[in-house]
Amino acid sequence: MYDFEGLPPLPPDARDRLTAREYETWKYALLGMSMRQTAGAMGVSIKTIEAHRNHILQKINVGA
Repeated sequence: MYDFEGLPPLPPDARDRLTAREYETWKYALLGMSMRQTAGAMGVSIKTIEAHRNHILQKINVGA
């Protein structure tokens, strides 16, 4: 497993809006992992990672 200590925080209260799997996906993204690497680490498909990332962006209002 990866050590996520010291990563920058999400915007205020954004963590509460993410599911556990979305939060895990976000942490892997911060580490610079590709969707394929993240999918492998989490044991899910790339489509699932794409969905998680889209949900994260919506929930933290990126581009809003």
